[in-house]
Amino acid sequence: MPDTVLDLLADVLSARPREKAVSAVIGSRLPALHCHAPAHRPALTRLDGPSPAAAWPSLGPADPQLLLTLDRTTLLAAPRRGVGGLVNTLHTP
Repeated sequence: MPDTVLDLLADVLSARPREKAVSAVIGSRLPALHCHAPAHRPALTRLDGPSPAAAWPSLGPADPQLLLTLDRTTLLAAPRRGVGGLVNTLHTP
């Protein structure tokens, strides 16, 4: 992935870290970014509110390897806190 794209990603994530629209756009491409932007994984995979990782299951392609990297403690605690995104997607029949 070109450095200019990764630099832009870093700028967007730092300028608007909790904006739902930004999370949705990045989340739909999260598997590719997770693979090609390892330096940005912490910002991409956090689950504490609107984030690319929270938006990913409902918008992006399935990726079992990516799912394994998400923080399990936060993931399992999210239903108690009423967090949407990933939790809503996993609980949809």
